[in-house]
Amino acid sequence: MPNFDFLNGRQEFSLFAPSAVEAEKVFATSSAMCVIGCRKALELAVKWVYTVDNGIQAPYKD
Repeated sequence: MPNFDFLNGRQEFSLFAPSAVEAEKVFATSSAMCVIGCRKALELAVKWVYTVDNGIQAPYKD
C-alpha cells in the first residue's frame, strides 16, 4: 500500500492528494521526477492549509 494512498479517499485532501501519490509512484524509476512531484504536492498542500485555516493569513496573493 502506497504511503499517500489514504489521501485519495478523502474529499478534503483532493487538492494535493493526486500529486503526492504520483510523486511516490515515480520514485523507483526517476528520482529527479519524484523531487519535482514532491515539490508540486507540497506547494499544493501549503496552499490548502491557507484555504482551510482561517486563523492564518497568506503572506501574499497569487
